[in-house]
Amino acid sequence: MESEHTIMKFNLYLKEAKYLRAYIITTFLGGLLFYSVFLFLDGSAILRLTEEDHLYEWLTVVFFLGSSVLSLMLFLRKKNLFFILFFVAFFFAAGEEISWGQRIIGFETPEKIKERNIQDEFTLHNLEAFSRMNSERNLKSGFARLLEFNFLFKAGTLLYGIVLPFLVFHFRAIRNLTKWMKLPVPPITIGVFFLFNWMIYRYVNVTVPQYALRSGEIMECFAALIFLAIFFFYYRERKSIDYIGSDIKHSLDPSASVRFV
Repeated sequence: MESEHTIMKFNLYLKEAKYLRAYIITTFLGGLLFYSVFLFLDGSAILRLTEEDHLYEWLTVVFFLGSSVLSLMLFLRKKNLFFILFFVAFFFAAGEEISWGQRIIGFETPEKIKERNIQDEFTLHNLEAFSRMNSERNLKSGFARLLEFNFLFKAGTLLYGIVLPFLVFHFRAIRNLTKWMKLPVPPITIGVFFLFNWMIYRYVNVTVPQYALRSGEIMECFAALIFLAIFFFYYRERKSIDYIGSDIKHSLDPSASVRFV
């Protein structure tokens, strides 16, 4: 009986992947294209593309803004407060990515912010408390890293994109909680790309450490694309799939929520 349940669950994962194949293929090709620069371009081209105000940074901004707009549209249709939170979060991420237009407009960083900002910019994530570096420009370690925006972003993407849908599908108590909260649950077959993204990023850091900072720009860009894919799924499938507090597999096979605890 246990083996039959395992096979049925596995088949539902395959069913989800088949249903979302267009999203999965598009996201995969995007990640492949982003990281392919390390295979086909020389060092100077990689550095140029990953500089501030260049290709990867602006793609990241576009993807985050796209997710922000979709979140707002979803809120207007579903009146779910989580979508307002996502709207604010994605808009904030896009603004922080380009330092709120500081380099475009050319305004000076206020002195009180400048003296606490590692890069002397008008940004929150580069304040010493949230930066990956301390005031001496040395990388933080241990518990000092827990407030890093980069760490929180990576941990948050893995928890939301992979851990949450896994728990919602496999544990009824968690599903009851997310339904009560009315929390949108992403498809794990798209969210798993957050893990692949992090693994590729770590591999690049180890094999070509001279591009460690620049690979971080590519990782952020791909993560923003994954979020855009998830929120496009939310918007496009809002009438056919029940993802508010529930895993997509329960809509593809309604009996799953009864058969599986």
